[in-house]
Amino acid sequence: MTDRSATTAQRFRFAGDDLVTFEAHGFAGDWNGALVPIVDAATLRAVLARLNEHDTERRVAAAATRDGAVQVTEFWRDGGEPIGTVVLTPDQAGLYILDCGLTLSDPEEDPDEDYPVLWADEQGHIACTEHRGRIDDREGRPRTVGEGGGWLSVAPIIAADTTIDCEICSYTR
Repeated sequence: MTDRSATTAQRFRFAGDDLVTFEAHGFAGDWNGALVPIVDAATLRAVLARLNEHDTERRVAAAATRDGAVQVTEFWRDGGEPIGTVVLTPDQAGLYILDCGLTLSDPEEDPDEDYPVLWADEQGHIACTEHRGRIDDREGRPRTVGEGGGWLSVAPIIAADTTIDCEICSYTR
């Protein structure tokens, strides 16, 4: 991954979404191989709106606090209690580090790389991001977000010439 921490006015998108790109004021590095952009309030709202359009299993709700921070709460689309909450606090220029575990990438680099991300659990199940929750439900365990709950991304641990499939939709990596 290219070091973007000192760059400005760069673009990013959700991995696998070639329709919408966003402008970043810079990048604060990366998280698990995904970009962590620095954005203004309008871009933050646009990213969260696109997430709600793009993600078929989860949705987010955002609420502004008195000090200008934005509390982002994630839910499963089928309801229930919140999955998790993160508070994004603006810097003195009013910019937010979008550090909340989103799979964001450079639209110019590998447009289809590792999307949907494939995950492996401790029992040997393989699932794409979209269908991981169905396996959790089938196995009678709580749904998880990101790494944790027994799920690990397979991208960093498999060889480039290895093929594995999601057991629900047969997405191949």
